[in-house]
Amino acid sequence: MRIRFVARHVVAQGDRKGPVYEAGQSYDFEGRVAETYARKYVSRGWAVVEPSAPASAPVAAEPLPPPAQPPEPATAAEPVPSADAAKALLASLKDEPAMNFLVFRAAAEKIIGPTIPAKKAEILAALQALAGEPAE
Repeated sequence: MRIRFVARHVVAQGDRKGPVYEAGQSYDFEGRVAETYARKYVSRGWAVVEPSAPASAPVAAEPLPPPAQPPEPATAAEPVPSADAAKALLASLKDEPAMNFLVFRAAAEKIIGPTIPAKKAEILAALQALAGEPAE
């Protein structure tokens, strides 16, 4: 509903900072609650209902450009097993035998890849095989 105010109207709210409707200005009141207020303003003589604008002929919309192709997801490159990296990890394990298993497993996964064995002994065997050292 579109109404035009015939007199300046200040909506008195608790903080005195409500909306101010200027005389001669038109305002849209859309929705059930807003239209209730608009009817109140009209019934009290503060505003008049404006006639609705005639519907214009539908305008042909320009065709939308085709959507942009999403970028290719970055695939993590498979780690290339390295004998030097495997030897370095085995050496650091010998230097620090109480190394946290999760830290050891994360380092080994970077060397071996995502198909890492579940048990520490199997991971050690895979690293030793990769490093070319005999299994202990």
